[in-house]
Order: sequence, then structure tokens, then C-alpha cells
Amino acid sequence: MGLMGGEDRYNEESATRRLVQMLDEVKENLGEVAEETVADGGYKSSVNVGEAEAKNYGVLVNWGGDARGKQPGPYHKSRFHHQPDEDVVICPRGEPLEFEGVKTNRWKRFAVRGYRCRNFRQCPVRDQCSRNRQGRLIEISPYDAAMERQRAKLRDPDKQKLLQRRQAIVEPAFAVIKKAVGFRRWTV
Repeated sequence: MGLMGGEDRYNEESATRRLVQMLDEVKENLGEVAEETVADGGYKSSVNVGEAEAKNYGVLVNWGGDARGKQPGPYHKSRFHHQPDEDVVICPRGEPLEFEGVKTNRWKRFAVRGYRCRNFRQCPVRDQCSRNRQGRLIEISPYDAAMERQRAKLRDPDKQKLLQRRQAIVEPAFAVIKKAVGFRRWTV
């Protein structure tokens, strides 16, 4: 057993899917987790955010882009609003996207609900919104609500300061070694 809980941890190229598992181990070993765990962009995943929230773990994941104040485009998915009571998604222009079906794929461990714009041929902004000939498709995962709450946290100036403080630790040095120097694998 290594410090992080097991040799399997060291044999994986990425720990992206292990944020909640690592927090579980911290709780098991120390009896509690930090009020707010700050994680780098390598843990950027709606699954991580949603599962951590379900276990009442406070996490703040460096999401990039919108975390630093960069606003998404006018027809970015985050501008579409899911209304589960009516089972519809409302576009930024106020038009409804109708439920199309549920699907899973090999990359996701969960099903997503698809909503498609049926009036796209008459939409004056259709070329800005989507190039899909069938109309804009918005997929809603079970973790989308948790992601919205994470984005709101990232807009908080105090939370942004926490992310900035993280830059003082050793992780950025490893990132430079991996990205700039191209040194991605080694044995210790």
C-alpha cells in the first residue's frame, strides 16, 4: 500500500476518475475531508463534481475558461436551461427543445437525455447555434445540475482566490515538466 491507498493508483496514467475515491480514502484515514478540496483541471469531470456533491464533499475543480471570467458564447450549452418538470430545454431565444430520447455511449458511464430543436429551419440564428442538419441537440446528464452549481462557485471571487493559492504548490512544476519539456512518463 502506498500513501494514496494502493499500488493500482500508481499504475494508471491518469487519476481523473478517482477524485471521489481519493476523498473517500481521506475520510476513512482521517475521519473527515476538508471543507473545500481544491483540485486541478485534471479532475475536470461532471461525474467527479456530481459524485462529490452527492457525498457532501466540497470540491472546487479548476475548470479553466469560465472559471477565470471568460464568458461562453451566446449559444453555449450553459445558456440552455433544462426544466425537468416540463421535460423540456429552453434555448437562449426562449424556444423549447423537445425530448428526443435517452442514450448511452461507450465513453459515459451514465445515460443522457437528448433534447432537439424542431423549429431550426425557421430559426434566424440557426447558423450561430448549430450546423447540425437535424437541429440543435442538447444532452442533459444526471450531473448537469451539479455542474451549474460548480460554475456558480467558480464565479465567486473568494473561490477564485483559493484556485490562485493552489498555484503556489508543486503541481504547476509537474505540469511544466509534462507540457513544455514533454517528459510525460518516468519510473521512480
